Amino acid sequence: SNVTINPRTGSAFNADLYVNTGTTKVAELASPYNGKLYGNITIDTGAVLNTNNSSSYTPFVFGNIINNGAITGAGDIEIQSGVHSLQGTGSIAVAVTLLTGAIVNLNSSHKMSSVDINPGATFNIGNNTLKLTASNPIIQNGTFTNAGSKIEYNGTATQSISTVNITYYTLRINNAAGTILTNNITLDTLNVILGDLDLSGDIITLPATGLLTETNGNTVKGNAGYITTTRNVGIPGSLNVGGLGAVLTATTNLGSTEVRRGHTVQTGLNGGTSIRRYYDITPANNTGLNATLVFKFDDSELKGKPEPSLK
Repeated sequence: SNVTINPRTGSAFNADLYVNTGTTKVAELASPYNGKLYGNITIDTGAVLNTNNSSSYTPFVFGNIINNGAITGAGDIEIQSGVHSLQGTGSIAVAVTLLTGAIVNLNSSHKMSSVDINPGATFNIGNNTLKLTASNPIIQNGTFTNAGSKIEYNGTATQSISTVNITYYTLRINNAAGTILTNNITLDTLNVILGDLDLSGDIITLPATGLLTETNGNTVKGNAGYITTTRNVGIPGSLNVGGLGAVLTATTNLGSTEVRRGHTVQTGLNGGTSIRRYYDITPANNTGLNATLVFKFDDSELKGKPEPSLK
């Protein structure tokens, strides 16, 4: 059932904490409200570790965490100096702070609310998938090692994409409420699974091997900003460059070509307006191409225009 542990200031809770079933609340209930856990923490599937329902309460973690259940509450968790591991199939619904000197290795894919990496701290997520639920969920002032990883925005309310001191490799958007870009970013792969990514005036750059994937009704969008890639396309044959949706065919070598996709409504054609997508395509060789373009779009970008009227 429900268990409360009150590791009081000055005490030494050196035992490993094993939450098998029910909910275990860990909190120092007197000022300064910092309960210290020196052993490892294991939470089984279906079990809950609760940090109390006030942001004043902060468990200090000195050991490793195996979380196959849930960590909940209002108080954040502070991981202390030293080498730690975090693994398991569970979720952490509270903020996690890595203090100076903390080295945390994520040994399996995991779901977290947010993480604050202090100066002198390291968060190494390896080749795992890190799912994040808070808005602007990564504060990065230390070392964030994530080459080969997937970072997924997986909240239920609108999320802002963290960009300061962060390099993304694979960014996954999986939030029906949508996400908002807060700065220009470069990334290898962008997967829009559920919900839109609003560029909000910023720029996404895909490298020469970068790729965008989207699903019906879930797209990159925005009244300003764009997504771009530049690569040597050679003599393209039905080539969807970077997955941006501009499919090129030509009989001549285009050479290094930038494909830029934006979503600002364009004007022209005797005062008519466009759907919410445009392309700027700039090849190094722009003469005698004998080129054709297949212009892909999502139905959500039609802006009420009937498809038979498009031209």
